[in-house]
Amino acid sequence: MDGNKFDIVIIGSGLGGLACGYILSKEGYSVCILEKNQQFGGSLQDFKHDGVTFDTGVHYVGGLDEGQSLHQYFKYFNILDKLKYKRMDAGGFEHISYDNDNSFYKYGIGRENFVEILAQEFPKEKESLQKFVKEIREIGLRYPFYHLTDNAYHDTLNFDFLDVSIAKYFNEHFKSEKLKSILGGNNLLYAGNIENSTLYEHALITNSYIESAYRFTGGAGQIAKYLVRNIRANGGVVKRYQNVEKFIAKDKEIISVKLKTGETYFAKKFISNIHPINTLKMVEGAHIRNAYINRLNSIKNSSSAYSMHIVLKDKEKMPYQNYNHYHFKDYNVWNGEFYNKNNWPLNYMAFTPVNPKSNKWAESVIAIAYMNFEDVEEWKNTENVAGFEEERGKMYAEFKEKHNEIFLKEVYKVMPQLKGNIKSINVSTPLTYRDYLYSPNGSIYGYSKDYKNPLKAYISPQTKLNNLFFTGQNVNLHGVLGVTVSAFMTCGEIMGKEYLYDKVKMK
Repeated sequence: MDGNKFDIVIIGSGLGGLACGYILSKEGYSVCILEKNQQFGGSLQDFKHDGVTFDTGVHYVGGLDEGQSLHQYFKYFNILDKLKYKRMDAGGFEHISYDNDNSFYKYGIGRENFVEILAQEFPKEKESLQKFVKEIREIGLRYPFYHLTDNAYHDTLNFDFLDVSIAKYFNEHFKSEKLKSILGGNNLLYAGNIENSTLYEHALITNSYIESAYRFTGGAGQIAKYLVRNIRANGGVVKRYQNVEKFIAKDKEIISVKLKTGETYFAKKFISNIHPINTLKMVEGAHIRNAYINRLNSIKNSSSAYSMHIVLKDKEKMPYQNYNHYHFKDYNVWNGEFYNKNNWPLNYMAFTPVNPKSNKWAESVIAIAYMNFEDVEEWKNTENVAGFEEERGKMYAEFKEKHNEIFLKEVYKVMPQLKGNIKSINVSTPLTYRDYLYSPNGSIYGYSKDYKNPLKAYISPQTKLNNLFFTGQNVNLHGVLGVTVSAFMTCGEIMGKEYLYDKVKMK
């Protein structure tokens, strides 16, 4: 290998970039991954605040039991036996609740268990619930790379449920308005809304968690750590503080990437793990048709979020809760991003991360609510990442203090033990997500799906330049399983999808 010349250069070390790096280095390609930040991992990053480790984006995963897809992928990556994780409560890994309703409604792990738990509250809907879990599983079975049990790879993207609205599906299959609300209560996992969200998006995400649900002990950053270690063991190069400024193109190919320092990296092929629009803004020297750019610009991006990472004062006052809690102000679970200044937040997710020191007590709480970028737009020209911290001033600090106070009043409804037991809070706003993920306006899930035009938001890994490829959540779906699938789809464009499927499938 000659200096900064490689077979493949990958920009961004989020899970998509790292997974591509492992797949390709395992197959003998010379690979270099360039990360602009201090820490590898993108949404896998974790951080320490007041002595406690917090996840930034990956808070739990599904499909990790033996015989399930994520288990098989982690086995392929040679990290499964190294990860530390904890199975969530089979009797209710998700709790859904509402103002003016004293009940907690639960999702159980396992299809039969899921149905039986909800059928206790809605016995007349049991048959419809059975049909629901069967159909969302079948959608996953028919989607490329989501289930690894077939003898051969099948690429069947264009099937009939792509243009089915999740709201329409619920209305046609369930009678109880409350049950419809409960079944949509996990939509913060994909920024779902009543106007656009698809059945297949809800199905692929929900099914993986019903199969099994786990939290990581000590943070999801361990996934990135072991992937980086294994890529290097395969001969790959993974570098941080490498801020790529430009893709240099000639004719219809990228020939190099140039860093802000002036250093240049050459390769035969390039993979971008950053948002497609931000990638194309960096391309210099190639004519890319306006129709392609306009199409990517016209796709709506998902909302951003406001997250509180709370360190507890008394470590033996808040019991560890082995489930996530989704709370709503009313039974309309689909309007979270359409709040105003007087009713924010309309819904939120709150949970206690795994405490490595105790199975009984929590040491921290994370609470997440939608927040749109317009709320923090006055600070849009500032940047604040590790190693480059720009002061946003007193007004920004006051903004966070005000929103913490409002948000905490809501969280106390489901976690009354939290009141008076807060040592400190670290806050992420849409600016934080923008700066660390390099996504437009801090979008947490990238491009939104739309049942009215499902193929519009379908982003091919192959770009309009011959040797530039996309990977990550915009290619497929977000989440650990979705992004892992996207990495195989990207590498499949280079090596062949059937070939890769045979490498990873369950034997």
